[in-house]
Amino acid sequence: MWKPYIVFDYIIKTHLFNPTQYLTTNKVRETIREKVWELHNKGWGYTKIHHYLVDNDYEVGKSRTVVKSMLNKRIKRERFLNQPIIENGFSDFRIEVFKDN
Repeated sequence: MWKPYIVFDYIIKTHLFNPTQYLTTNKVRETIREKVWELHNKGWGYTKIHHYLVDNDYEVGKSRTVVKSMLNKRIKRERFLNQPIIENGFSDFRIEVFKDN
């Protein structure tokens, strides 16, 4: 026996369903990353932040570009994780006929 059904597509586009490395954290480096982010939000440049970290005995690399890469990764992570969830909703309503077994 054939029966008509209303069929539609529900479209959700979001970053929450994508596997990402941005959801993992490293607890050992969290204090230095938070300090770098705090100083960056005060308007400091990465060179000045590096000098501050070295002078205050933080474990940071010898090159000042280490701080620059920390900031770039944090900015990219924040941009990725804080993007809006886009829900397009229902689309493509149609009537299809299926055969019952």
